[in-house]
Amino acid sequence: MQNLNKNLFQHNGQSGFYTGLYENLRDRLLREGYKLCVDRQLVEDTVQEIFLYFLNKQEDFDHVINIESYLLITLKRRLIKVLSRNKDRVSLEAVLGSLSESPHEIELIKKEVKLSEANRLQSALGKLPKGESQAIRKRFLDGFSYEEIANQNNCTVRTVYNQIYSGIKKMRGLLSKK
Repeated sequence: MQNLNKNLFQHNGQSGFYTGLYENLRDRLLREGYKLCVDRQLVEDTVQEIFLYFLNKQEDFDHVINIESYLLITLKRRLIKVLSRNKDRVSLEAVLGSLSESPHEIELIKKEVKLSEANRLQSALGKLPKGESQAIRKRFLDGFSYEEIANQNNCTVRTVYNQIYSGIKKMRGLLSKK
């Protein structure tokens, strides 16, 4: 399919542009979405949301040169975001493996997913008691050994193990609720 841009449908005015855009891209977006997700209703809802958002926020998209690519990438990112929250729907790795985009785009999507996961971890870490939070940060973020943490905190290595174990257990509980 040729690259779509606003000039393609300009002869019918803005209404014609969006109608033409929808008619020309809806099936393509649905096919691409079905490749990523087995939940047909989720894909159909996501495609509708993308078109509605595009229609309602049209002034924000003046910078978009290739609308078809923009909508395809938006669809994939939204589906990945939903699927990463609901891992029971389909494996996120299966989704990333099925992408037919360039390696650069796959890397960008992976970074976005990792950033999202890092934000969730930071949020859960912030909800822990101070001792557990500090022990986990020092061990896994700063790279200190259990012995170094124990020396810094004037406690036993066993106490550090217990703090980290307890903190991780609480974080798992917090992360599973989201």
